[in-house]
Parts: sequence; C-alpha cells; structure tokens
Amino acid sequence: MKKVILSSLVLTVILTACGSGKGTGSKVKTEKQDVLTKSEALAVSTDVIQTEGQVLMQNNCARCHKLPDPSAKTAEQWHKTLNKMIPRTKMTDAEKLTLRVYVVSNSKD
Repeated sequence: MKKVILSSLVLTVILTACGSGKGTGSKVKTEKQDVLTKSEALAVSTDVIQTEGQVLMQNNCARCHKLPDPSAKTAEQWHKTLNKMIPRTKMTDAEKLTLRVYVVSNSKD
C-alpha cells in the first residue's frame, strides 16, 4: 500500500512539473519536459501503471501499427517516438504520462 501511495504522489509531482505554468489552454511544452529517465520511470511504476500502460499501447499505438515492444528501444529513442506520436492521440495528460512511464520503464538499457 505504501508503494501505491508513494507512486501516486510521485506521479502527481511529475504531472505538476510537466505543466507549462501558463494556465489552461496552453499546450507549449519542450522536449526536455517530456524526458523521463528509466530509473525515474521504474521508481514510479506500479503493477497498475504497467497494466494500464500496456492497455493504452494496445488501444492507441496498435490501432495504426504493429504493437511495439517497449524493450526494442532505449528510453531516449522512446522519448523521440512518443514526442512525435502522442500528439496524434486523444489521450489525457495522465494517460500520456502512464504510457510514457510504461514504455520507458520497460525500455532496453
């Protein structure tokens, strides 16, 4: 239970940090804000995030592509791919972050 609470808290902090700080409606983000290291992803990843991340990948990525294997790319390579592809989805900010944590935590070293 402590891990779930801690993970939720860390996820909230990451979501808050990723905001642009310009109020609602602002979609300006830099690539640097979207970068999550593998160790950070592993620190906040839970069984729930792993399950939800896999479902998000199936429902969003696999709609147009063969289902990608997260371990096929490094975290840096995934960030480039996700920064390009995520804007094409209709996922919420929380879903985008969940997918990013899932993919990066399962990326190759």
